[in-house]
Amino acid sequence: MFQFGGIGIFSGNFRVSSGIASDKNGNLYIAGFYNHRIQMFSKKGCFLTEWGEKGDGTGQFDGPTDIAVDEQGQLYVADWGNHRIQVFQIKMSPQKNQPISGAFQFHL
Repeated sequence: MFQFGGIGIFSGNFRVSSGIASDKNGNLYIAGFYNHRIQMFSKKGCFLTEWGEKGDGTGQFDGPTDIAVDEQGQLYVADWGNHRIQVFQIKMSPQKNQPISGAFQFHL
């Protein structure tokens, strides 16, 4: 067992973590409710990347509350304030080290 992160708004920090999931490689994805973002960490807790901001567009969130990853590497994010589920295909872009989303949305 280990811990990582801290309280705050910067990369690797959390205000309210509302969901956590892991992929088949052990990477961790954490939904940050008040920071309106998803953060990705290695299985050892090293910060890798983040995406999202407050808004209602693709890749934006208004209080993400939960997160799940399926066996195909799709990441499902429950976006509370926007009443939708956003789905991301997780692939790392070699240019930016950012997830390439190709997101699609299901409005609730």
